[in-house]
Amino acid sequence: MCTLEKQLRKQPTHIQEHYYDLCRKLEVGIGLRELGAKQIERFKRGARRFSVRLSKSHRMVVLITRRGPIPEWIGTHQEYDKWLVAK
Repeated sequence: MCTLEKQLRKQPTHIQEHYYDLCRKLEVGIGLRELGAKQIERFKRGARRFSVRLSKSHRMVVLITRRGPIPEWIGTHQEYDKWLVAK
């Protein structure tokens, strides 16, 4: 089981539902900016990392590559702040 799946299983049910809803929207081509995401990092070769608010207390990080969006991380805003420092 990957790290993201483990993180997701620890989240409340409503956050898991928000996560899956967001993933469905990304699959049909709705842009992250339309979903209120903010870019937090840009890499060589065009990859970008975005932060998306799932609720008042939870956030998700999505990596956008040439292959498409890849959900990378999910957790509380406090965990997000720690994640940013660790990156």
